Amino acid sequence: MSQPTSGRDSSGAAAPPRTSSMAAPDGPVTQNPNEKWTIVTARRNRRRGKPMSQPTHTTEALIRGGSAGPWTPIDTETDPERESNLLQKMRSSLKRVEASKLYLDLLQQLQSPSPVREGLDRIRKASDDADLTMVVYGIGSIESDGPPRLQLSLAILLADRIGIGRTEIFDPVLSSTECRVIEALGCAVLSFNDCGRRAVLGPTLFFMPHCEAGLYDGLLEANWRPSRMNRMAVLGNSFRAYAAHASLVGRPTWGRPVPYLMEAERLASEVEVEVGTGGDEGVFFRAFQDTSWHFFDLDLDMDLPHLLH
Repeated sequence: MSQPTSGRDSSGAAAPPRTSSMAAPDGPVTQNPNEKWTIVTARRNRRRGKPMSQPTHTTEALIRGGSAGPWTPIDTETDPERESNLLQKMRSSLKRVEASKLYLDLLQQLQSPSPVREGLDRIRKASDDADLTMVVYGIGSIESDGPPRLQLSLAILLADRIGIGRTEIFDPVLSSTECRVIEALGCAVLSFNDCGRRAVLGPTLFFMPHCEAGLYDGLLEANWRPSRMNRMAVLGNSFRAYAAHASLVGRPTWGRPVPYLMEAERLASEVEVEVGTGGDEGVFFRAFQDTSWHFFDLDLDMDLPHLLH
């Protein structure tokens, strides 16, 4: 597992709307001749273990998991048979997402000229065309549930299409087996829990479908300055939908105030991701409902702290 490559803020731990040179596990690398993904075979001398029981609201664990610091899975054992079975499920999920209308529509959004393409190009230029990093927060248990596998599959496919330099994954509920499989698919599992408050120093795409409102708010607070926000994009729950919910109910039941998220909705350029509800596409609705791209193009002299008062 790996440390994050972009910096961290010095602050502490921090929803109604609904490949690259990565750190990899030790073991021989095999390439399926019919697929584009390189698979790293796990060593077979690991002890057998039992699947972990995962909580439903995994991003609550990320937000409330205590102060920032080193992290390892609470289970220390992996099971080669479980790894193999989960890897097969992920390969099937990758194929399913790649063949979906959802993914084809996203590819259209990435074509130039388009607001999404222009937004991604802009965050690169804000960092002198440095390589883009993808940070995936709150993915959940890919062994226990189907939507997290679909979400991770989409992240991997988009990273390949966009030309992401590095894809970093973190969720405190991940088991050792899940970490091994994620690393085998070319992503880095972070060994530092920054509580979702990654300070952006280079161009960064945050992939956060269906995370809690507080997680978005903490991320925005950690980067509440134009020079950082102009270098970041968020693919996750619609900020516009959060604001509409707050306006409708008056006092949202999110468990904590989210002032940065509410203000960011007014600052962001948002592009909706269309998700079908019928036929074979219906399975993606649970995983990607209310998902949007969010970009910022702020004047560097803008006084963002003043907006919160």
